[in-house]
Amino acid sequence: MKLRTLLLATLLSGTGIVPPVMYAQTAPQPETKNIEGLKALEDRIQDAIAKSRKACVHIMLTPGGSMGGSGSGTLISKDGWVCTAGHVNSMQAGIDCIVTLEDGRQFKGVTAGSTPVHDGDYGLIKIDTKGEDVPVAPLGDSDKVVPGQWAIAMGQPLGLVRGRKPVVRVGRILGNGRGMFLVVDAPVVNGDSGGPLFDLDGSLIAFTSNGNPDDPSINQFSRINGLVALMDRLKNNEIIGGPAGGQAAQQPTTLPGLTQEETDQYNRGTEHLLSGDYLAAIEEFKPLLEKESQAVLYNAACAYSLLSAQTEKKAEKESHAAEAVKLLVRAVEAGWLNLDHMRSDKDLNPLRERADYLECERTLYRKIFKPLFGLEVEQKDMGVVVTTVLDDSPAEFIGIRKGDVIRKIGYAAIGDMTDYANAIANVDRMTQTTFDVYRDGQELTLRCEPLLADPNMSPTDTFDEAVSKQSQEILGLWNGRTESLAPAVFQIEHEGKNVAFATAVAKDGYLVTKASEVAKLEGIVAIDDDGTEHAANVVAQDEESDLALIKIEATLEHIVEFSGIADPEIGALLVTVDADGDAITYGASALDHFDSSGEKNRGFLGVNLEVCETGGLTFTNVVEGSAANKAGIKVGDVVLVLDRRPVSTVQEFYDAIITRKIGDVVTMQGYSGDESKTWTATLTGQIANPSQSAPSQGQTQPSGPQFGVALKAREDGNGLDVKEVKPGSPADQLGIKAGEILMRANGKPLKTLEDFQKAKDESMAAGMIRLRVKSIDADGKETVRPVAGRLQARGGHPGGGYPGGPVPGPAPQQQNPYLRILGPHNERNMDFGEVIQHDALLKPDQVGSPIVDLDGNVRGLNISRTDRVRNFALSSARVNEIVTKLLAEAKQGE
Repeated sequence: MKLRTLLLATLLSGTGIVPPVMYAQTAPQPETKNIEGLKALEDRIQDAIAKSRKACVHIMLTPGGSMGGSGSGTLISKDGWVCTAGHVNSMQAGIDCIVTLEDGRQFKGVTAGSTPVHDGDYGLIKIDTKGEDVPVAPLGDSDKVVPGQWAIAMGQPLGLVRGRKPVVRVGRILGNGRGMFLVVDAPVVNGDSGGPLFDLDGSLIAFTSNGNPDDPSINQFSRINGLVALMDRLKNNEIIGGPAGGQAAQQPTTLPGLTQEETDQYNRGTEHLLSGDYLAAIEEFKPLLEKESQAVLYNAACAYSLLSAQTEKKAEKESHAAEAVKLLVRAVEAGWLNLDHMRSDKDLNPLRERADYLECERTLYRKIFKPLFGLEVEQKDMGVVVTTVLDDSPAEFIGIRKGDVIRKIGYAAIGDMTDYANAIANVDRMTQTTFDVYRDGQELTLRCEPLLADPNMSPTDTFDEAVSKQSQEILGLWNGRTESLAPAVFQIEHEGKNVAFATAVAKDGYLVTKASEVAKLEGIVAIDDDGTEHAANVVAQDEESDLALIKIEATLEHIVEFSGIADPEIGALLVTVDADGDAITYGASALDHFDSSGEKNRGFLGVNLEVCETGGLTFTNVVEGSAANKAGIKVGDVVLVLDRRPVSTVQEFYDAIITRKIGDVVTMQGYSGDESKTWTATLTGQIANPSQSAPSQGQTQPSGPQFGVALKAREDGNGLDVKEVKPGSPADQLGIKAGEILMRANGKPLKTLEDFQKAKDESMAAGMIRLRVKSIDADGKETVRPVAGRLQARGGHPGGGYPGGPVPGPAPQQQNPYLRILGPHNERNMDFGEVIQHDALLKPDQVGSPIVDLDGNVRGLNISRTDRVRNFALSSARVNEIVTKLLAEAKQGE
């Protein structure tokens, strides 16, 4: 099938490929040349949020009643159509899902059509509104978006959180990402996938696809016009791959990078190509080749390839064929990723035996596969088999081995190389990827943590700083509001390294800062705006807020008076101030309010479940000492009713438990074996792993329920002997056996039991530990293999948290979002109580400084860089209350 679309001809043919959609006008942009302009921008942002936020939804796939992947989306029609990313749909139609609205209402839905990431990442979901009125977002016109334009991203980052409405982030359009995407500096993360990007009129112009993990200001959003161009086909449950359903069709009037006149010329060339007039096609394509458009380059290559087959003269035949391959190489360099289509396109058959064509195929193959997981595969009788696993690659870390047969990637079944290529091309690099493999008679599920952004968007890609949110021009506008704070903000250093900022709160030398960054350090110094160093000592701390009062021997002329001013409204612009009084980064208030300790207070039942074939849900894991364990629930028991409501899906059970707090009582009915049962459980706090004192050198130590091994340090200091493996533990499921030796953890050698404990502690935030395990067979032959798996951290899923991979059977329930911290962050980054959440690009050593609004009011104090998209600040009123208390304690101590 031809891989091209006649853009103008399609529009005029009345075929319905481009449905008649009424686009909203492009939002006029406020002039941000002064503070008044920023205030006008702030007003526009807040108006747009009020208009559009209700249409932002959370999506949870529930295949077979179990909990699957999740993401975000936007309601775009009153009859229940939801726009999202194709990878959120797992590139499959017919998957059941639950869609949660901003107001908390939930509707059942089903996935419809999709396109893969490299073809726009478009997806639709249809929900059953049950006749209820639902909010809808108007569609904007992504063709008219320009660099520097302001935009508002929304979604449920890191998953749905009880009581939290869609989270807002503000940014600017930086440019195009391979035509199909807009590149925006509003930070997004896994969980935001499919979430909306609105203009300042509240119109939907794009939705989240992927982001650069090394730079939170580089994120790609799929253009809404591309989805509209495919709307009818997506509604008909089509899974569309290749530019015929993506790249070429996604722009209803022009190709990316081409003007309307150039697009008309492209259309004429394509008409000639379809009619068999290859010379005429080439003449139309030639002037457009310098545009480096994937569609132009690919179709021109097809024209030269077919012309070579018609040419009898050997020299001309070779010249045309060589030119065809050169154009294919340029198409790959421009971002072409459809290996399956290149291999099956009959237009390229005249090139198949050429060495340069085969090398082009190999280049594309490596471009798609090697950067992602570091493995190579080939088709064999038993299926797609792993032939190579690169050293230190993600594939090696998660335990994929040479000879493994790949059965599934995510929800996509892998039967042949085409299935594999399509599944890899559709991988969401911002979320966890699962591989189901067959090995030695056993089915295993291996889980890989978030990897890369779009491989065609290099981490080194740069955009014009002048059109970015953090442009020096805009930051400079804030200085009139912040420079008076310079004498009251200090840089805290320890051994020459910046640790945090501190803010003066009393003229007799008292400053306030982040306790967990300074309390354990000896010899910290506070440096004022003149560069003078003052010895500083921590004199009082507040545990809940993580605030510390420090004392320097100086009389201060300037202090910051934290007042009882109200918290900023959502969308308010807030700037962070450094020790020179300069504005270093600013962002928008992301929520109306947020309780950062909500997870700590959430009730914990302590179970995992899966759908039972005969109805209800089967308990597959019961955490020792948990509320479920104390209620008498056992693995294999089946629950039918939770608090008088039947439960048939894991999501229903999850939703019922997640709203409960510590001390709440839940009642469940079901059966154990042939006996009917009623269980009553009082929810506890999250079950912590018991701490153990470090034993003396050489002593055997169980590693606790986190991993499930008992270890003993070797006398030669070269590794740890595995003395015992707890059945069913993560270590057991990773294939670790008694008698083996743990050699390295997270890249570091293991010599003592303390080394292993430290490695586990370091791995808790990510929930993953990487090991190298040595085995010695009966003949004394040594082999070392890499393994990697999850640790069961404190908290976990409200149902209980799974023990870690690889594990046989279906993918487990969603990990606790607060453990999925991405990017640089403070060691303590949660549980401060009520906070102001904002989206500035703060660094972990910039906490402890004030945040200021456009009127120059101090609205709070930064207390945490929490992850890629979140900073937490304590409100001005709360800082005032805590500082008053700490000052009293300190002076009483004096």
